[in-house]
Amino acid sequence: MTFRDAGHILGASIVELWIEENGTQSKLVFSGDIGRPAQLLVEDTTPSGWRTFCFSKSTYGDRNHKNEKDSLDELAEAIAYSYRRKEKVIIPALLWSGPREILYSLFLLFKDQRLPPDMPVFLDSPLAIRATEIFRRHREYFDDDTKKILKNGEDPLFIPQLRFTETSQESMALNTLAGPAVIISASGWRTPAGCGTICGTTFGRREPASFSWLSSPGTPGRRLVEGAKTIRLLGDEIAVKARLFTINGFSAHAGQSQILDWLSHFQNPDMRVFLVHGEFPAQKILEELIRKRFGLEVCIPEYLGRDRAESR
Repeated sequence: MTFRDAGHILGASIVELWIEENGTQSKLVFSGDIGRPAQLLVEDTTPSGWRTFCFSKSTYGDRNHKNEKDSLDELAEAIAYSYRRKEKVIIPALLWSGPREILYSLFLLFKDQRLPPDMPVFLDSPLAIRATEIFRRHREYFDDDTKKILKNGEDPLFIPQLRFTETSQESMALNTLAGPAVIISASGWRTPAGCGTICGTTFGRREPASFSWLSSPGTPGRRLVEGAKTIRLLGDEIAVKARLFTINGFSAHAGQSQILDWLSHFQNPDMRVFLVHGEFPAQKILEELIRKRFGLEVCIPEYLGRDRAESR
């Protein structure tokens, strides 16, 4: 078994597994969560050549992410919009990857004087705070661009106005915080269970909320992105008055073209591809692209070993 850099978060790996059976050797490659090229902070994904079987993620098999520069500009727009109105920007972020990408982006905006120095930034998740400290302790795994910043005496995961909410009381206090602020929140609001209180109060006011990552169908996050006028939170129906910014250029996951690029390094014309870690509509689109572009056999597995495409 060999581990390769997945270019996703620190420690995320592609697994290459060599198996010998009846004198025949096979190589199984599990992509795991592969990241997008030129992602902030981490190294790029390592290509994988010869493969007998490839198990590839397919989360974004139906679309690409926005351009990173455009996404950074849109984040700056959301911040300027909020600052002028003395309101809040709420950024739901995945625990391990999201906060670091956002903090790095805010660092870039601060250096470019597009983040007001008197606008506080709150990392509102104890787990995300601890995860960020893990990243700081393992700087030797950062990419070359980040290491250059560190050599200049700067920290891309720190800005002067950064604040941490370590307790539930500190987090709840954000509901009554006066003036503009950026709040990087944990992403539990995107699950069927509902959203946090801070998001509830924001959606009931005319304050902007920024959406950066995948929200599955049926979750509050997806309904908001799709333009819901009201959303049910903690038993109450809340009117959505917030301005929503859907910014998906900060995703730590590879988009459609990037998945295809990773698959393109195969050296075995008989390689069989299994699409996992994705919803069926996205998998079906990616399956057709792989067949057309590479001429490979593609399967979409289903529970108990059935091929979902064939079963339908």
